Amino acid sequence: SKIKEKRAVLWRLLILALPEWQYLSGGFSFLLIAAATTTWLPKLTGEVIDDIVIEKNEDLIRGSLTRLAVVSLASAVASGIRGTCFLIIMVKMNVRLRDKVYSAILCQEMDFFDATKTGDLSSRLSADCNKMSD
Repeated sequence: SKIKEKRAVLWRLLILALPEWQYLSGGFSFLLIAAATTTWLPKLTGEVIDDIVIEKNEDLIRGSLTRLAVVSLASAVASGIRGTCFLIIMVKMNVRLRDKVYSAILCQEMDFFDATKTGDLSSRLSADCNKMSD
């Protein structure tokens, strides 16, 4: 039952993020690139250590360090782009959600505004949307 609820929430979240499908696909693509390059870092670090300790050949050391630097840079760039894509999605979803909630509040009958305090409405709008974005 809890698994079904979590899946339902995940699907609703994905549906909310669907208008940003370009950022979503980019974020997941760079997530895969970052994961793949990060996986290679220990192996490349081991090669550098082997070349320094065992081979003691400057050309091998230079080549190993270059490979390590390139993969590290690729990992850092991919992680940064991934984070940026997901941050943009979160901000756009938050704006869209606030707009929907605000529009729903504006469509209420006048009696609703007589019965509900303005501070309660603005507090609820702010707190609920912030909670959703977190």
